[in-house]
Amino acid sequence: MKKLSILFMSLVALATTFTSCSKDDDKPAPAATALELTIKDELGILIPGAEVKLYPTDADRKASTNQVGTTQISDASGKVKFTDLEAKIYFISTAKADGCLIGVYGFTYNKTTGVQEAIVANTTTSLDIVVVSTGKITLTNNSADYYSLYIKTSGNEYASQGYVGPNFTGSLAVKTGTYDIKLVKYDKDPNQGGVEVAGSDIEKLANVVGTCQTVTVTFPN
Repeated sequence: MKKLSILFMSLVALATTFTSCSKDDDKPAPAATALELTIKDELGILIPGAEVKLYPTDADRKASTNQVGTTQISDASGKVKFTDLEAKIYFISTAKADGCLIGVYGFTYNKTTGVQEAIVANTTTSLDIVVVSTGKITLTNNSADYYSLYIKTSGNEYASQGYVGPNFTGSLAVKTGTYDIKLVKYDKDPNQGGVEVAGSDIEKLANVVGTCQTVTVTFPN
């Protein structure tokens, strides 16, 4: 009887061990620590196709060293997501291959105060990265003439931007906004003493309404 009692106690202990292991295995794994960023401009326009990089320190961001994970490309909703992170402050670099976003930087922050703040462990922290709106005005001169180029924004005076040569196409990087463009024909090459022809003004309007938008201005038509 004594041997049977010992055997019974051993079986009970073994069963308890298996039960304990089974309960531990049933515990859900901790949620991943992740960061979701939405890239937009100050007008709230979402920016797809932005290249977003994450760094552990601002020094790393400046030197492009120790990048965290791989470069993410924002989707149609302007979103990227980084996973398997630590609960710490991260620094962010945003650009686009076409050059319309250059040197746009940020960091993880407190949504209320805007100051730097670590992301939260075991959850997805969602933040907006707001970039300055920049676009392009492309000028196409379809004639054999030279033109002076003047541009102004609302409330400002026309400012000279140099001249545009014959059969020329080129672009100017500008902030989002509405631009009045005035082109004045030269009588000949300004490098050879050409002067502006009175009454030859051509006025155009360029409305750059979104980040990375290109507005084409064709003249003299």
